[in-house]
Amino acid sequence: MGEFGDKYKFELKKDKETDLSVILDKKNIKVDFSSDNKNIEVFGLKELYNQHIDYVEEIIDKAQAYNADYYDSLIQSFSGLGKTPTEIDRCIWGNYIETADHCKRPLSKLTRDILEQLGIK
Repeated sequence: MGEFGDKYKFELKKDKETDLSVILDKKNIKVDFSSDNKNIEVFGLKELYNQHIDYVEEIIDKAQAYNADYYDSLIQSFSGLGKTPTEIDRCIWGNYIETADHCKRPLSKLTRDILEQLGIK
């Protein structure tokens, strides 16, 4: 992935005193970037990505529904069908998670960054 993807992460915006459990309630979700860059401002990327809050909410819903035990059972079930863990993740999260695959589908980096922040990937 290019320089942008290597240096910037999408983040769930929270107040200093807000912990991750509050974000999981999905109130006032905002997508932000870990670093400032003139391109983010010029291209209106914060505003653009914040139009996809419904997508971020779906990631949070899935993260809550697919706890570790359930996720492991899905891995076992899908493995029996000859699917790799990467393919299974794509089925579960609806996007590519591996960094090398981010260019294959829109919002894949956003998906990975949010999953990392939630402690999933």
